[in-house]
Amino acid sequence: MLLVGITLLSALQIVCRYFLGASISWSNDLNQFMMMWMVMIGAGAMLWKGSHFTLAIVVEKLPDNIKKLLRIIVFVAIAIFAVFLFISGTQLALGQSHQIVPALGFTYLYVYLAMPVAASFILLFSVGMLVKEMKR
Repeated sequence: MLLVGITLLSALQIVCRYFLGASISWSNDLNQFMMMWMVMIGAGAMLWKGSHFTLAIVVEKLPDNIKKLLRIIVFVAIAIFAVFLFISGTQLALGQSHQIVPALGFTYLYVYLAMPVAASFILLFSVGMLVKEMKR
């Protein structure tokens, strides 16, 4: 949905700039903010689907018990990172809540909330994957 919004807004900006001779002043800011939300939410979705980059060629050569231990370590590390991202993202969002995005008229709080929201998904999914791995 965000990708569609970015594409449509970019196309509208091109039409306005080159054919109408006027630029939409807020389109670049909004595109950047939608991209940030898309990337952050996408990180959680990729974790859930197991689509993150891995060194499968190395891992596949390991014995099964080492593979399991390695997956557990990875999910714990991801969970720790998610907690750090949540805390620092919340501090950043709250710290910027008084600043207004000039072209759009809303606070940066809504922009930087992408970090703690994504961190919540990442933490939830990593704990879920950890529990699933422990039951194997």
